[in-house]
Amino acid sequence: MTKNGRKLLLTGLILAGLIEKRVAERRKKPLKKLSALKAKPKDHREEPRRELREVAEELDAMLAEEEEKKEEEKGPEERAAE
Repeated sequence: MTKNGRKLLLTGLILAGLIEKRVAERRKKPLKKLSALKAKPKDHREEPRRELREVAEELDAMLAEEEEKKEEEKGPEERAAE
């Protein structure tokens, strides 16, 4: 192997080692951060949706009660007409 070949091989091995080290560091730290960041938006999005569902259910219940009251208030003549 020539001198240049050895230099290139050593340079490649050194760079590969540095790259592996960087990848290992990135795998350890940012993955934890990313998973934490990914969990937060889901929680933030879920909370308003849950509140909206609860409000919608309450409104549906109120509307159903009003419909029942209207049906009860109708006289027998109005019911027969329908």
